[in-house]
Amino acid sequence: MRKKNQGFTLVELIVVLVILAILAAILVPALLGYIDRAKDNQDILNARTLYTSAQTMASEYYGKDKKINFPQDGDFNNDVLKLSDLSSDDFQYAYIGFGKNDTDSHSKYTVEMVVYCNKKGVMYFMKDGNAWQRC
Repeated sequence: MRKKNQGFTLVELIVVLVILAILAAILVPALLGYIDRAKDNQDILNARTLYTSAQTMASEYYGKDKKINFPQDGDFNNDVLKLSDLSSDDFQYAYIGFGKNDTDSHSKYTVEMVVYCNKKGVMYFMKDGNAWQRC
């Protein structure tokens, strides 16, 4: 009596490998797109966190009658970074712009604009609390 062959033929293995290669060719670009969008969303989330932290600290300074020395105040910047829980590893730089109305003291403590630049040099811009834009 003849023994039955218990393996796959070379043709069957090649067909399976071709099918897997086609599936991989379809999935890899789609997954890369998801990864890029996730990184953009993380940058926007970091920028939004920075904006919220800056407005919170500005309100706290306003409530304590503590003056923010414009344009750069090291104490204010450190307080914002500490509150936001972001580090210099998360971004290259950020610019926080305040109101310039001299007659209204409250506008001096209102964050009007944030420019956030990630480690790759991609910048995100938000003005007057509107949607974030990539620039």
